[in-house]
Amino acid sequence: MIPNPIRRVLSSIEEKRVRALLMGGQACVLYGAAEFSRDTDLAILASPANLRRLQAALDDLQARVIAVPPFEARYLRRGHAVHFRCEVMALPDLVQAKKTQHDKDWPMVRRLLEAHFFENRDHATAAQVRFWLRELRTPELLVETARRWPRALVAQARHRPLLRHARPGREAELAASLSAEEATERRADARYWAPLRAELERLRRARPRPPI
Repeated sequence: MIPNPIRRVLSSIEEKRVRALLMGGQACVLYGAAEFSRDTDLAILASPANLRRLQAALDDLQARVIAVPPFEARYLRRGHAVHFRCEVMALPDLVQAKKTQHDKDWPMVRRLLEAHFFENRDHATAAQVRFWLRELRTPELLVETARRWPRALVAQARHRPLLRHARPGREAELAASLSAEEATERRADARYWAPLRAELERLRRARPRPPI
């Protein structure tokens, strides 16, 4: 018996050979951006065989659905999230997954990127430098990255125009551009979830109420 419930979930997912990726708060902890998290979020491959394995793991855990939508592939394929995973989502994917309309997620994105930068800057690969230039949210670190890797800066500025402010003395303009970029991402996330939330509300209203 594994006393830690998070370890028990991961153990069952692994034992049943569910194809899954660890995401959310637990993955952030593993990447160095510490966050207290009570649950385990998993991204699941929504194939029939994998969903059967997941159901076996859920049965083993005596798990039950506590909200809508029901655990059915059709809802997963429409974009409703069922989060379970066993391996850690790649950091670039985790950063994208955290770009939501929720206030709590943006400080986490910043901490994830800062931790990755400080861990790797002295032996950075070209791919890591491109990642930082495209994703870093700390003005001072963007300025440092631009100074240390000017060729990469020129190439990535085509994809992220705010990098034109990544110079000493332009931190205020850079911070303002980062805020505008965050606002754009928040609006995009809100647009994505609006029809899904509407569908969830229809499902809640259609769900039979338990007898009083």
